[in-house]
Amino acid sequence: MDDDKKTVVPNAAPAAVGRDVSPPVKRHHNRILLLISAFKCLKALGALTAGIIALHFLHASLLGTLSHWANMLRVNPHNKWVDMVLDKAAIINHGEIRMAAIGAFVYAALFTTEGIGLYFEKVWAEWLVIAEVSLLFPFEIYAISQKPDWLRIAILIGNMFVLAYLIYLRIKASVQPDSPHVTPN
Repeated sequence: MDDDKKTVVPNAAPAAVGRDVSPPVKRHHNRILLLISAFKCLKALGALTAGIIALHFLHASLLGTLSHWANMLRVNPHNKWVDMVLDKAAIINHGEIRMAAIGAFVYAALFTTEGIGLYFEKVWAEWLVIAEVSLLFPFEIYAISQKPDWLRIAILIGNMFVLAYLIYLRIKASVQPDSPHVTPN
């Protein structure tokens, strides 16, 4: 009788009509890369801060500011370390401060690029870090040979571990092309 009237039941979820079909969020599966990424971003923040401070001293007296802080902190003005710092600050000119600011901003950009690339596990970022760390080894070794201290040695050892790990990842990816860490970008 009422065969031509059909009951229409609304579909709970029409197949991909009007829905966002974005790929699922990728979870980080490589915690070491995430740790290296965080360290790179922290270094970028430090370089950015150094650049901003250097820009500040283009318009302020470095020697006056350091003397003011020494007085505020009640440091003995005849201390050999304070004298050494103030003597070095007295000979720094605006061109050197400007170059230090530019260098700090370039490093901040490099570290930010590396940190973000490693966070997203991009192969190009791994190669960028490998190149950067490899190119800086001679300078680090020279600095240690001129004035060895534990901080410089620790930084060198840390960079050696980062370099070794990233080279290991690249070798592993070339041997196992179906590895989830292999991406062509």
